[in-house]
Amino acid sequence: MEVIEEKIDIPIYGQKLFLPFNNLWNQNVYYTDQPFSLSPTFIRTNSTSGSPVVIGNDFFIGCLNPHVDALFSSNGKTLSCTAPEKQSFYYAEGKPYQIWGEYNKYVSKFLKKKDNTEVPSLPLIEYCTWVEQKKFAAINNMSGPINAMSDIFIDDYLRRIDKMDLPRGVLTLDHGWALNSDNFNFEPSRPDKTKFKNFSSTIKRIENGGFTPGLWFAPAFLYPESQLFSKYPELRGEKFTGANEGGFNFPVYYLNVTDKTAGIIYDWYKELFTPYIEMGARKFKIDFTYNNKSKMIKILELLYKAVKDINPTVEVEGHVPDIFATQYQDAVRLNDLVIETNPEWEQLFEDHHKVCLNSAYKTQLNLDHVGTNSPNVSETDFLKSLARFRGKTGYPVISLLPDNFSDKTVDFVRQYLQEYQAVNNLL
Repeated sequence: MEVIEEKIDIPIYGQKLFLPFNNLWNQNVYYTDQPFSLSPTFIRTNSTSGSPVVIGNDFFIGCLNPHVDALFSSNGKTLSCTAPEKQSFYYAEGKPYQIWGEYNKYVSKFLKKKDNTEVPSLPLIEYCTWVEQKKFAAINNMSGPINAMSDIFIDDYLRRIDKMDLPRGVLTLDHGWALNSDNFNFEPSRPDKTKFKNFSSTIKRIENGGFTPGLWFAPAFLYPESQLFSKYPELRGEKFTGANEGGFNFPVYYLNVTDKTAGIIYDWYKELFTPYIEMGARKFKIDFTYNNKSKMIKILELLYKAVKDINPTVEVEGHVPDIFATQYQDAVRLNDLVIETNPEWEQLFEDHHKVCLNSAYKTQLNLDHVGTNSPNVSETDFLKSLARFRGKTGYPVISLLPDNFSDKTVDFVRQYLQEYQAVNNLL
């Protein structure tokens, strides 16, 4: 192993390289033998962006500073890796996946330590409402999944799980529970009273049903006219440039973390999350940290510290499996994909898992979700997806409930979840 502080040119002679940091939602762009020029530390994190490393047939190279730009470029014959001032590379030749493990150990010595033993939800099965919201909205001619969310929807979701006699775990209310979910104007995220008469009572019903309550948040950006940005203009950072899965393109701006703004943002996050922790929420599913990875890591750091300072038992789940980001996430999800629009979804699931397993050092994986993000998935493909989950490291996530299919599929899902509980001593 050697640390490279400037530039190295590596002969590749047409090798197909593995780029764990490269990511596009519902597309497999991890492997390439074509020319490219990419920044592994400043790339957008709009899907499952792993560590800033490149894997060749017989070599490994990875960045050592997540907050300084770097350049990986290839002409098909040579991989050129350029490290500006304050950036350096970990480079070694040999078995690349073995070296990746050694890189993780080396990098971890410089990372902040986290104690997940205080987070009781981490090994639990998760039920997440999102795909069932999509199904409900389509059946009832609603304009979008967010409109499915309500007390009635949640109570029915709980009733169906109970009727199928599925194991309990975490139940996360996805996008749609908060006011202004249609336009992402979350300042702060407040329960929509037209959907929930008493949100604290909703959380309590989930808890009384034997579940750990969880909530979805998109807390990394705000509208330019928000009170926070109006009071502190220096907090307004980059504009959100959209999501690859389509839609969600609103004029919102990410929080800008600097030495001067960090304390203000930290206090804002404490104010945001405290009421929900007091209600009983013990898991936060963080979404839409989609822009420049370095800047998203800085946001996750403040968010994670704020939550843990309120209550260290609360799980923080994100979607950035980069080793430098996972020190600020208790669990990292394999960002969902869609069966109907991706004929190679099975391979993408496997590669998402490989990226997360190797990048998210000593961090729990969230296997998001059985049946993928597809409300119209066929029973055959739902079962194929379930089969992919067996033996995988991480906790399973159920979103589309199996009673959409035959009793036989319900039995298969129940058996799989019970087996997971038994293997992980959760019975």
